[in-house]
Amino acid sequence: MARITNGDIGIHYEVAGEGVPVLLVHGFASNAKLNWGETGWITFLVENGFRVITLDVRGHGESDKPHEPERYTNAAMMSDILAVLDHLDISTAHMVGYSMGAILLMGLLPDHADRMTTLTLGGVGDVLFKGGRGDAEFIAQGLEAEDPSSITHETAVGFRAFADSQKADRLALAACMRGRRFTADPYVLATFTKPVLVAAGERDTIIGDPSRLAEAFPKGEFLSIPRRDHLRAVSEDVFKSRFLTFAQKGGAA
Repeated sequence: MARITNGDIGIHYEVAGEGVPVLLVHGFASNAKLNWGETGWITFLVENGFRVITLDVRGHGESDKPHEPERYTNAAMMSDILAVLDHLDISTAHMVGYSMGAILLMGLLPDHADRMTTLTLGGVGDVLFKGGRGDAEFIAQGLEAEDPSSITHETAVGFRAFADSQKADRLALAACMRGRRFTADPYVLATFTKPVLVAAGERDTIIGDPSRLAEAFPKGEFLSIPRRDHLRAVSEDVFKSRFLTFAQKGGAA
């Protein structure tokens, strides 16, 4: 099992294939194997000549899972991503994030824009421009609830069911949900001049307007994934194929 220590947190990562590096960062309550392996992304990218780097974000998968919200600041979680790249001596890569993973990658701007060849953001939209905590506390409380049937908030119900299906550490996930900020500054995004692809399911009702997020980038493109909601859009072949064309057009790392 490949593992590094960032500070006092152990981070699990995997590398597959040879070629141009692509970093994949998974969504909340998921993990690298589920988000990128079982959806076919890793196999697809390896078959198309990429070196694929995945990691389990702290609190998820095979990485360490502290239960204190202060251990899940955006800065701490972004440092895990950079630590994996530094450990592998990867200076630049195509970077792909889904939902929480996309938010973390946007947080690398502008200070670490030079590490990105292209940036792909899945499952996010212009709700991030409003800042604030959104449904975070409802989701955290749903994860902590002893009885899942007591949860009434629709989004919290969905995340609790997803976490239970993965036998995830619910207390770590609740801490992660409380410790992070959910925001994007359109003025910062406007300074990133490399290619950006924003992709989202057309039935994703929790992210706002993803096309407006794409428009915030000077070289932003938008892909609407037909008939898919937030949890199902990532697996679609149209997303993978569009990324391949997008990455090839964006140049080699």
